[in-house]
Amino acid sequence: METKRKTRWVQLLEEQLIRPARPPAGKRMRKLGPILAGTGLVTATSLLSIWVHVQTINLRYRVSQAYEENRRLLERQSSLEIERQMLRSPQRITRIAEQDLGMCLPDLRARTIVK
Repeated sequence: METKRKTRWVQLLEEQLIRPARPPAGKRMRKLGPILAGTGLVTATSLLSIWVHVQTINLRYRVSQAYEENRRLLERQSSLEIERQMLRSPQRITRIAEQDLGMCLPDLRARTIVK
């Protein structure tokens, strides 16, 4: 009986040496769950951070373009205002009337007042 018992212990020890002890599947999943959740949270946070960064760069680019267009439009408005002032000049109107249209101011005698 002693040899039988001894043989059983030797077999048990050999099995322990050959196969490492593993926790049951349920315990492994309990350890894996928080790790996967943490990894998912870190990944989601990283993706959100990258998306916010890209959107910020896009908005800065659009604001820069808007400022450039505003500057260009202000320059155009300024040049058009100068041109408008030149076109409204009484000397220019008189010159066009006399040279291009053959008109002239009437003498005081030729003027008639309509009431």
